[in-house]
Amino acid sequence: MEIFFERFESIFVSCLLIASMLIYGSLWYILVGITIYLFVNLHLKTSISQEVLQRRSSTFVVIIGAGFSGICAAIKLKKENIKFIIFEAAPDLGGTWLHNVYPGCACDIEAHLYCFSFYPNPSWKTPYASQSEILQYLKNVCNFYDIRQHMRFNTAVQKCYFDSKTQQWKVTTSGNEEFLCNFVISGAGVLHMPKIPVLKDCVFFKGESFHSAKWNKECNLEGKLVAVIGTGASAVQIVPSIADRVKNLYVFQRTPTWSSFNQTPFYPRGTQTVFKMFPTILKLFRWLTFVKLEISFYVIFRSKSYLAKLIQQVMSKAIQDQLQNESLKKKMVPSYDIGCKRITPSNNFLQTFNKKNVHLVTEPIISLTEDGIKTDENEYKIDILIYATGFDVVASIKSLNIIGPDGVTLNERWGNKPNAYLGIMCPGFPNLFYLLGPNTVLGHSSVVWMIECQMNFVLDAILKCTDNGLKSLEVLSKVNDEFQCYVTSESKKRPFSSSCGSWYLNKDGENFTLWPSHLLNYWWRTLSVDLKEFKVQ
Repeated sequence: MEIFFERFESIFVSCLLIASMLIYGSLWYILVGITIYLFVNLHLKTSISQEVLQRRSSTFVVIIGAGFSGICAAIKLKKENIKFIIFEAAPDLGGTWLHNVYPGCACDIEAHLYCFSFYPNPSWKTPYASQSEILQYLKNVCNFYDIRQHMRFNTAVQKCYFDSKTQQWKVTTSGNEEFLCNFVISGAGVLHMPKIPVLKDCVFFKGESFHSAKWNKECNLEGKLVAVIGTGASAVQIVPSIADRVKNLYVFQRTPTWSSFNQTPFYPRGTQTVFKMFPTILKLFRWLTFVKLEISFYVIFRSKSYLAKLIQQVMSKAIQDQLQNESLKKKMVPSYDIGCKRITPSNNFLQTFNKKNVHLVTEPIISLTEDGIKTDENEYKIDILIYATGFDVVASIKSLNIIGPDGVTLNERWGNKPNAYLGIMCPGFPNLFYLLGPNTVLGHSSVVWMIECQMNFVLDAILKCTDNGLKSLEVLSKVNDEFQCYVTSESKKRPFSSSCGSWYLNKDGENFTLWPSHLLNYWWRTLSVDLKEFKVQ
C-alpha cells in the first residue's frame, strides 16, 4: 500500500507540474520538471569519495540571521556534513516573526505555502497563520533538525572582510570575536529596519509613540485616543484588532490599499486531521495553492491586462459594498492599478471603518503638537501614535558591513540600487551569498519558495567549490549585467514599476525588490551552478 501511495504521489505531482507549466506554454519546462521531480522522488544519489567527504567536513560557513533563511541554510548544510554557525542579533530565533508582535500580526500568504516543503505543517489553524503560530513552527523545525545548538544569540555581525591571500572571510561579531570561514550566507532579510517618517515638531509630542515593528507591550490602549499612520500590510491587521479597545481611532491614509477577502477564517479540526493522516493530500493542497497563486501572477501582474482590469472592477465594487459612508467609498478605492502595491487580504479591515469611533483621515499631516496631529484642515487630539509605515528596504538590504578583497564595501559598490546575480551573488565578493537578496521578494506568493530555490543554488555552489578543491568562486560581472538587464526588462511589463509610490522601487523609480517573473522561471535558473559563469580560484 505504501508503494502504491508513493507511485500515486509521483504521478500526481508530475501531473500538477504539467498543469502549472502549461500556463506558460513551455514544453521544455514540462519535460525537465517531470524528469527532475522523478529523480528526486527516487532519491537519486551518487557515491561520494572519502576525500570529498573530508573536504566537506573541513569547510566552515557563517550564517547571518536565524529566521526562515538562516534556518533553511543550516538544515541544508547539516545534511551535507558541512560545519556552520549562525549569528543572530536577537535573543531568540524567528527573525521577522520574533520582532513583529503587534495586535493581529499574521502572514498575508497562505500558510500551507508559507512553510518549508521538507517540513509541512498539517496543523495550521487558519489559512493566514498568526505570528505566534509561525514562530512556534520555526521552533519546531529547529528542534526536529537539532540546529539550535549551532545558534549564537545576542550576537550581531559587525564586519565581514574577504582576505584574498587565504581566500577566506574574516567575520567580526559584536562580542569582538573573529571567525575565519570559507563562505558567508546572509539571511538577514529585507524587512527589519523600520521606516519612520520625519514629522515636523515630532519631538514636542508628549504622548506614547512607536513603530509597529517595535510594539510597546506595556502601552495600554484601553479607552485612549489613538492614531495609526499608514494603511499598508501592518495597518490592515492592526486597525481591526485595536478598534474596539480604544476610545477613538484615527487612521491617516496617504493612498488606499487593495484589500481582498482572506477566504476561510479557520481550518476545521477535521481538515487538520486529514492533512495529518494523509500527507499526500496535504502535498496536493500545497501544490494547488502554488498553482492558484501562479495563475494570479499571470492574471494580475501584467500591465494593461484585460483580466487584471476586470478583477480591479470587481474588487472596487467589493470595497464599496463593505463601506456604509459614501465619502469613504470614494476615499478607500485605490486609483492605481492592482499589483502596483502589495495586495492586503483581510476580512474585517474595511468594515472597521463603519464603527463610530474609527475615522479615516486623508488630509496631509503638517506637524505634531504636544497632544496631537495637525493637518492643513484640522487638529486631532491623541494619546498614542502608532507608525504603521513599513520598512526601509534599502537600509535593510545594506545593513551589513561587507568588505571585498579590494577594500571596497558592498554598499559602495551598490549605490542606490542593490543588485545581485539571481539575488544571490555579487561580482567582486567571492564566496558571499544572499538569501532573499535584491529582486527576489514576491508580491503574490511565498518567499519560502524563493529561499529554498536560492539555498539549493548556494549549496550546489559550495559543494562544487569544495568537492573540486577550489577555494573561491565569484560571479562574473558580465553574467550579472546580463541578469540585471533581464530583470529591468521584465519589470517594465509589471504594474509595480508604475509610479504609485510603493516600497518596491528606489528613489530613481527602479525595481530592486521584487522578482518580476513567475516562480518556475526562478526555480529553473537556480537549479544548478554553471562554473563557466564564475571566476574560480
